[in-house]
Amino acid sequence: MLTKEELERWDIEELKLQEQILKEVIKKKERAKAKEFKFNFEVSTKNIKGKSPYVARLVYRGGNLERIFMDLERVYSKNEVRVFGTYTAKANDIIEKRVGINGKSEQRYWYLINDDGSEVKVADFANAKQKQRVISYLKREITKEELLKDAWVNEIK
Repeated sequence: MLTKEELERWDIEELKLQEQILKEVIKKKERAKAKEFKFNFEVSTKNIKGKSPYVARLVYRGGNLERIFMDLERVYSKNEVRVFGTYTAKANDIIEKRVGINGKSEQRYWYLINDDGSEVKVADFANAKQKQRVISYLKREITKEELLKDAWVNEIK
């Protein structure tokens, strides 16, 4: 980090050049930040060990699908767990949400975060074909447009 004393030794041309560079970097960071969105999550479900609701960002790294879990509040009672809070996701992220248990099957869904901050459901966890398409997207084998053109994609309002 430059000190004020160091900057005062620069001539005006050097300062103006650095000012221009700083303005460009700030604009770039503001644009990137604008593609980051906050979402609320609140789900209450039966308290079944190891089956709590959650939100996780999905990434494909080193040949494996990984989940990066969001830090959400959890309140447990004897028969129920309530998971709630706010999380951040960026445009083009894939988010997994587990929202409950229906009988023996989990209610888990994968969403794409659009450039406008909307969530688009791109897979039901129980559907292997849908999940494979999303994994192909995460591996950069298909584009966002190719992922979204399938008939089973429904925008979530």
